[in-house]
Amino acid sequence: MSRSKRTRQAAKRKSVSSFDFGWRALVVPALLLAAATVLLYAPISSHSFTNYDDEPYISTNPNVQQGLNWRTVKWAFTHFYEGNWHPLTWLAHAADFQMYGATAGGHHVTSLLLHVVNMLLLFLLLARATGLRARSMIVAALFALHPLNVESVAWAAELKNVLCSLFFFLALGAYGWYVQKSSVSRYAAVVVLFLFGLASKPMVITFPFVLLLLDFWPLGRIQGWTSPSALLPVTQKSFASLLLEKLPMLPLCIGSAIITYLAEHSANAEKFISVSLPLRVENAIYSYAMYIWNAFWPSGLAVFYPHPSGSLAPWRLEVATFFLIAVSVLVWRESRGHGYLLTGWLWYLGMLVPVIGLVQVGGQARADRYTYLPLIGVFVMTVWGLGDFAREKKWSPAAQCAAALLILAALAVTARKQISYWENSYELWTRALDVTRDNRIAEHNLANELVRLHRDPEAIPHLQRAVEFNPQDMVSAANLGAALSKTGPTKTR
Repeated sequence: MSRSKRTRQAAKRKSVSSFDFGWRALVVPALLLAAATVLLYAPISSHSFTNYDDEPYISTNPNVQQGLNWRTVKWAFTHFYEGNWHPLTWLAHAADFQMYGATAGGHHVTSLLLHVVNMLLLFLLLARATGLRARSMIVAALFALHPLNVESVAWAAELKNVLCSLFFFLALGAYGWYVQKSSVSRYAAVVVLFLFGLASKPMVITFPFVLLLLDFWPLGRIQGWTSPSALLPVTQKSFASLLLEKLPMLPLCIGSAIITYLAEHSANAEKFISVSLPLRVENAIYSYAMYIWNAFWPSGLAVFYPHPSGSLAPWRLEVATFFLIAVSVLVWRESRGHGYLLTGWLWYLGMLVPVIGLVQVGGQARADRYTYLPLIGVFVMTVWGLGDFAREKKWSPAAQCAAALLILAALAVTARKQISYWENSYELWTRALDVTRDNRIAEHNLANELVRLHRDPEAIPHLQRAVEFNPQDMVSAANLGAALSKTGPTKTR
């Protein structure tokens, strides 16, 4: 063995050893991150259920309300319900109902705890793979505090999102364990955790693709493309070998896609709307750009964004297309010396594919909850890119810390306001109508909430618009007739 090779291996062992010793240095940042997240989301412990999926998922679901027993397990694994097959999510809801009953606050606390664990796993995995604790902490803080993630945490029915993300992060950790010493048992751990993620929500179907991205950066496993990780004792392989390594997961992806398709089409036909393929493609391009815009300027967020009735304004589509192409070209040009750019950008683009709307389900154009995992790629690109820029410009650590804290504080303030809209159904749908147009779902649900609150005169204009948008909406039509019989006709606003 050459002297230079022995020197490199010794340096690598020293680097790994010093990082292992540095695990203690992760405790304080982890505690600070957890405390900040809990303080931010503390109000949700007193929030109520909403009239958007929380009822069929939890408060009026007789199977969930049985708690954990054999009948619930059998039902969860053998039935399509509400257009979904996610048995582990149903079991989690049943466990929550067994602990908290119909008290909504307890269900919200479970989602918060899962979000905290997800954030901590993201922090630890990034720090372990890159050795850059400060940058890893900032990415984790962005994930924890960003307003776009409020929907996934504050909405009880979206327990499935934070639960599948938990298994996603655990599977990533298992993969890091596997690449250090390949074995059947370690690979099996990765596959089982991936399967658990799929059984919680099929959003993680792109997991094998994500592993290939991590092979490029930060693991450096692709022979001839990258340098091996300086922190993890990984063995490089050809790209073809790494592709073959992921193939055993492909049947799980195909099976999940088929089950998801069957489950969705077992739901009520009203869940589906007819949108032509060209319009779906337009909306997908625009949504990719809008998610980025909201990541950097999170204003006007709503629980439901209605799908446009026609083509987008040409200038919107042109700007979105130009932006996506420009970023892709820049990432490709700079990826040789900055691997995090390619991994981060493809992570974002790839993880959104299942929910970008090319297969249209429901009337939403996009949804904040879809960005929970994909935006991690953008966070990594931004934090690592700005970190390298600050290093080149020789900014002091104090200046970098101050800038990061200022941005995180602004996001936390915005997120706290967004959390307040989830207090109850009235606040939620009033906000949606304030920031969107022609929102049939918001009109329908706000009207029904006003009827429930015995505020029929206020409900009438919303009921009228809901019926105008969808004459087949029998619930709104019946409520409108009942309200008019009590109060008399009211003109549409």
